[in-house]
Amino acid sequence: MMINNSSAIVAAARADGGIGLVPSFAAREFLVNGSLVRVLPDWEIGKPYVGDIHAVYTPGRHVAPKIRALIDYLAGATE
Repeated sequence: MMINNSSAIVAAARADGGIGLVPSFAAREFLVNGSLVRVLPDWEIGKPYVGDIHAVYTPGRHVAPKIRALIDYLAGATE
């Protein structure tokens, strides 16, 4: 299964959905209380995550200036 949300991946793993790859902060609580177990303790992702980012906002004729500024900033950071 493909899930693009850390909380949903953690929930699936906790519901016996298999192994999930999430940042440690997303699973910390469940690792501490024992409802999740780290299966590859010596393995880490070697590079920072690089992927797509999507700006989702309500449609309308006018976009709030702070939203437009964020979208413009994110678009410029990926070039």
